[in-house]
Amino acid sequence: MPCSITAGRTVSCKDAVSGIRNVYIANYIDIPAQTGYTIASGLITVMATTPLEVYEYAVRRESSKLDISIATDPKAGTTHFEQRLTLQFNKLNKDDADAVKILAYDRVVIIVQDNQDNLLVLGARNGMDMEGSSMTTGQNYGDQSGFSLTFVGREINEALWCKPSAGPTTALAPFDECTGVNVN
Repeated sequence: MPCSITAGRTVSCKDAVSGIRNVYIANYIDIPAQTGYTIASGLITVMATTPLEVYEYAVRRESSKLDISIATDPKAGTTHFEQRLTLQFNKLNKDDADAVKILAYDRVVIIVQDNQDNLLVLGARNGMDMEGSSMTTGQNYGDQSGFSLTFVGREINEALWCKPSAGPTTALAPFDECTGVNVN
């Protein structure tokens, strides 16, 4: 496979915003052979032939982040992408602590919906593992009381992209154009 540059890039308009709107988490084992995606023009149009159960984890504005970095070794001739997702959830409670423990034990696939309504599938082939978590209550009344979770995945692609909705998405329909997902 030739690795030649085939296009350039212009300076883009200043009409973008950053941040994570929602996160959807699925059990890794529920995706058929981790290759069951239907992809057209580089975008997933069908996540699974039988509906994939995903669980919505709502996050507060400007509290969570996604970083994807490239790791390359010219001597070995290898390149992979490290996906690192950090989620913040406020307010300590026993039910959330139990759910965090299950997430720590499991391998998952995570779909991130950003504030541009992009849907990025993380851990699509190899899954994501929780690398760390902390449960904290601060010293002062105004300090955070809650959980911080960090998931890491290593993949051959930066992320798989779901085809976004044709129009503005709603909380109930982010997967209009990327079917095969059942949101709980």
